[in-house]
Amino acid sequence: MKILSIVLIITTGFFYFNIDNFDPFFIEKGNGVLGTVKGSALIVKAYLGYDMITTLAQETIDPHIAIPRAILATLATCTIIYMLVAISLTGTAKLYLF
Repeated sequence: MKILSIVLIITTGFFYFNIDNFDPFFIEKGNGVLGTVKGSALIVKAYLGYDMITTLAQETIDPHIAIPRAILATLATCTIIYMLVAISLTGTAKLYLF
């Protein structure tokens, strides 16, 4: 169900995409660049779940090859999904500064 909602967010977001929503990429009011850095730090914390792969190391046939491949594949997949969702939602919703 989560995969379906992520695919729905990405496809709907790119259907209603507007490039003008990226105009103030760094917001001058409030936190500015620091807000963008805080958002990036939040995404890095979201990657902490990938280390559960290493708990299965004893059950694999060749852990020296399988575990690094699994970790890199998980990181690459999560990075692509996070980027697509972020670009899709940013292109869909206009930021209004009061």
